[in-house]
Amino acid sequence: MEGFRRLPSTAQQPFRSETFLIPMEEVMLKERILEEKNLLPTGDDITKEFENWCKPLIGGSLPEFSPLH
Repeated sequence: MEGFRRLPSTAQQPFRSETFLIPMEEVMLKERILEEKNLLPTGDDITKEFENWCKPLIGGSLPEFSPLH
C-alpha cells in the first residue's frame, strides 16, 4: 500500500510530502480515529487549523453544506 508522509515546510514550499510503501499487513483491519483536538466542541465539524493542515491533501477548502436539522 502507498502512504503519504508530510515533510518539513520551507519558505519556498509551504507543503511538502513524499510517498512511501507500507506492507499491507501493517495497515489492514486498523483504523486511525480523528483526534478530539481537531473537532469543534459541538463534535459536528473540524477546526479551522485542521482544515488548513489538510488543504494540500484535499486541494483547497472543503465545500459548505447546509445543516440537516
